[in-house]
Amino acid sequence: MAFTIDDPKTEQATLAKTIAKFCYERLTDIPKNQTCTEDRFRELLRSFGEMGFIDAHIPIARSGLGQPLSLQWHIIRNISKHNPGIALSYLAHTILVCHLLLQKNTDKALNSIIEQIQQGNAIACCCISEANAGSDIFSMKTTAIEMENHYILDGEKCWITNAPYADYALVYAKIGSTTTKKMGIFLVDCKNPAIHRSQPLNKIGMKSSPTGSIYFNKVAIPKNNRVDSGNGKDLLFEQLNVERLMLAAGPIGIMDYCFDETLQYIKTRRQFSQPLSKQPVIQAKIADMWTIYQASIAYCEKALEHDHRHQSIPAELAASCYLFSSESAVKLAEEAIQTHGANGYMDELKIGQYWQDAKLYTIGGGSNEIRRWLIGRKLTAY
Repeated sequence: MAFTIDDPKTEQATLAKTIAKFCYERLTDIPKNQTCTEDRFRELLRSFGEMGFIDAHIPIARSGLGQPLSLQWHIIRNISKHNPGIALSYLAHTILVCHLLLQKNTDKALNSIIEQIQQGNAIACCCISEANAGSDIFSMKTTAIEMENHYILDGEKCWITNAPYADYALVYAKIGSTTTKKMGIFLVDCKNPAIHRSQPLNKIGMKSSPTGSIYFNKVAIPKNNRVDSGNGKDLLFEQLNVERLMLAAGPIGIMDYCFDETLQYIKTRRQFSQPLSKQPVIQAKIADMWTIYQASIAYCEKALEHDHRHQSIPAELAASCYLFSSESAVKLAEEAIQTHGANGYMDELKIGQYWQDAKLYTIGGGSNEIRRWLIGRKLTAY
């Protein structure tokens, strides 16, 4: 089944209702403060596949209806409102792996694997970061040595979303040696006995999303499992722009939840014999929250529209959009806690969990410091 909409004008409203219904039915039993179990995670991913969410943007792109990435962006946003950690895992599987494979792979030998990932019958992870090469991508030490009929993959990847449960990994590695800037992208079967994975890491936020390390000990990879056509570095930068734009949906989903909860709370919570919503100081706080919330949405919509019109997005626009929405989400979640007072500091209300989840977005996909550097470099280039 593929999720398609005939009238692009009704796309977002219909999608929001569909996702909300799905989340209420399928995500309510998944705690936000502990890692989703592997069995439950596999069941959930299959459900995403059955609903057609994983490849939702592909038929839309081919039909010319709507905005291809916009559709997937709104799926991520709506899932994030209900469970940010699950949304992050969904994004890693869908955008970082499935999107690239469906758009860039030309080797028919990989089609059966891609179909499993596309249908949600196999879990995928994307392996870029390393212990000493987070935002500094070209410091990575993972290498792929070319042999006559295969590559030998050797190295370690850290902080990888979905790694503890992954069936397949999309691995970025240097070709030949650690000193080169030549890069390749490989689809790797994680059942290989030379591959080892850690248990889910203990994080301060995004706890429902399984995150771990993955080790490649001289793993032999068939040559047709190399996804790029000798342009791994260029493809990486292209994907990073897409990733940053799509990651911006997470902070928006977090703001959706935090603002809605806060607005409801101040209408029912009474202080000094009247609802909090009647207090001028609270009205001013809500006004500020609403402003950064709406500004973030508008900026993301502008970036999505640019991508739709030009079939690509400039690095500075993607980075700036993600930078603004990530910092806005942290600020809004913090103000939501403050507005809830002591109640906001309690785990029962979940506002604090969303605050911790929002913090990830100022770090993941390249830190905000790196985004500022990238934006400044691009804007001042001659």
